[in-house]
Amino acid sequence: MRKKDFVVYISLLVFLTVAISMHLSIVNNRPTIKPLIEFFKKTVNPTPAEQFETKTKVTLNEIKEIPKERNRRSFQEHESKIITKKAKDIKEKRLSKEVTISEKLLHTGKEMVGNEGEKLGKYPSFIVDYRKTLGFRRYARSLLSISGRFFIMDMNSKKLKAEIDIASGRLIEVGNLKGLSPRSRNISNESETDVYIRAAQKKYGQSGYSVVLLLPLTIDSMLVAGMEESLKEINLNNADFYYFKGLYKEERDGLILNIISGRRKDGKTLPLDIAFNLSKMSMI
Repeated sequence: MRKKDFVVYISLLVFLTVAISMHLSIVNNRPTIKPLIEFFKKTVNPTPAEQFETKTKVTLNEIKEIPKERNRRSFQEHESKIITKKAKDIKEKRLSKEVTISEKLLHTGKEMVGNEGEKLGKYPSFIVDYRKTLGFRRYARSLLSISGRFFIMDMNSKKLKAEIDIASGRLIEVGNLKGLSPRSRNISNESETDVYIRAAQKKYGQSGYSVVLLLPLTIDSMLVAGMEESLKEINLNNADFYYFKGLYKEERDGLILNIISGRRKDGKTLPLDIAFNLSKMSMI
């Protein structure tokens, strides 16, 4: 064999050996159909176990997140209730003060009600109880001490028929009314005034009589001004009310009128604690 032919033969043998080796390697490592089918099944249709696991994970996430949101809302609601309660407590806190009696207060009051009290009707009335604290006899004595006067009024004609002399129990002629307030306080359902009603019926004939109290105009003027001054502290004024309720009390420094509430025009009752020393007012 020639040398050239031998080289060709060896080269061909090497080529065949390499080709066969590569073919066997490819055959052994190629993917089979079955693994591909299993992979496709897993991708398109997860097993029940995998479905359960997926759903469970979502549910757990939801369970973890919901309490956080609920707790956040609960905290916000609780905080809101506290703020609302504080605001309500501040709003409903009772105005408490003692009105300072002075010439300035009297001057302001006269400007508000007029020199003759002709504008008193535009201001709230005062409904004051004396039975719980004084009783009629002490009440009458206390009001006389601040220049109050008692009269018999014919409620049909709205005219004063007689003045009551509390000391003697007699009915006397109506005297000079100068300096008295035109606002009368009707004393009703009081057994101790029945004697005066019977005396009026006997003297003046049958009619609808009532015992009324007239206070000095200076006192009514200062009451109106004092209430206006006090109510400004809570951003209100007399015009916001229909009437005020109060109690008479006797203390060491005189007769006290304590305003305990006011009926507002919005229908609400506002608790108050405003004190007027009527004895000091009568000396201005």
